[in-house]
Amino acid sequence: MIMKTICFIIALLSLSVSASAKGFSISIGNIRNDNGNILVMLQADGQNKPVYGMAKAQKGEVTITIEEVTWEHFTISVFHDENENWQIDTDEQGKPVEGFAREKHHPKKKEDACKLKLFYFDNPLER
Repeated sequence: MIMKTICFIIALLSLSVSASAKGFSISIGNIRNDNGNILVMLQADGQNKPVYGMAKAQKGEVTITIEEVTWEHFTISVFHDENENWQIDTDEQGKPVEGFAREKHHPKKKEDACKLKLFYFDNPLER
């Protein structure tokens, strides 16, 4: 009987944890080519443990869903790692040469998605 009670409590706890965590989808547009990966980081203010996501780059747009997002307010950082070296490359002046985007997400409602557009410094159409 005690084992059944313990198993029941564990099952209830796992259900409550999974109900409070949710997935958050980010649609990333303006991807200039299919090279490398799109890397995403979400971090809540004051939290030192960000969550990460990644997708193979596709010219145009990709959507990345991050599971287990429990915050309502957080910063989204995205970059196009074209050469797959896991860092954003810069030119001699320190400007990024790979696409990037950053946004503070403060939903008015309990939104579970957003759209971002990558910016490339070396794209003359974006200046």
